Amino acid sequence: DTGRRVSTEFSHKLSQKIITDLSDPEDSNHDIHTHNCQPTVLAVDDDMINRLIISSFLSARNISCHTAQNGRQALTLIKDRAKLYRECERCCRYDVVVLDYNMPEMTGPQCVKEVMVMVESGELPQQVIVGHTAYCGGDDVELFKSCGVVDVLEKPITDESFCEMVAKYLGVVGASGENDGE
Repeated sequence: DTGRRVSTEFSHKLSQKIITDLSDPEDSNHDIHTHNCQPTVLAVDDDMINRLIISSFLSARNISCHTAQNGRQALTLIKDRAKLYRECERCCRYDVVVLDYNMPEMTGPQCVKEVMVMVESGELPQQVIVGHTAYCGGDDVELFKSCGVVDVLEKPITDESFCEMVAKYLGVVGASGENDGE
C-alpha cells in the first residue's frame, strides 16, 4: 500500500421537478392516473394490534390497507385521498372505511357524522363505512347506524367475518381470497 487514494467522480445532469404536495391543485404537471387503482381499505382503531390484524387479513388478499389511530386522523386521510385522486372516480375514496367506535380525540360516530356532512355538501364522494365495536349488545350499533355506517362488526373480529364484510362492499374479493369475477 503506497498510501495513495484513487477516486473517480461521475456526474450526470438530471432534469426533474420535485413535487412536494401531490394534492396541490396548482401543480397539474403530474399524472395522477399513473397510480394503481387497487382496492383500498382504511382501518381506523386506537389499538395498534387491531390495526395490524386488519392489515394482515387484507394483505393476505392483496387489498391495500391504510390505517389511522382515531377519527380525526381518519377524517384527514379521507379528505386527502379525495383531493389527491379528485379526477379518478375509482380512487377518490376508500373502498371501505372500517371504523372503531370508541377512540380518543374523535370517536367513530363523531367521525361518521362529519364525513356524512361533507358527503352531503359535495365536498367528499360517497363513503362506505363499516363500524366495529366490542359492545354490540348496547346502543352502540344503533348509534353507529343512525350516523351513517352501512354495517357493524362485533369485536373480536375474525378473518372470516371481517373478510366477508369487506367483500360484501368491495364486490371484488370474496372471503376466501378468491376473485369473485373469475
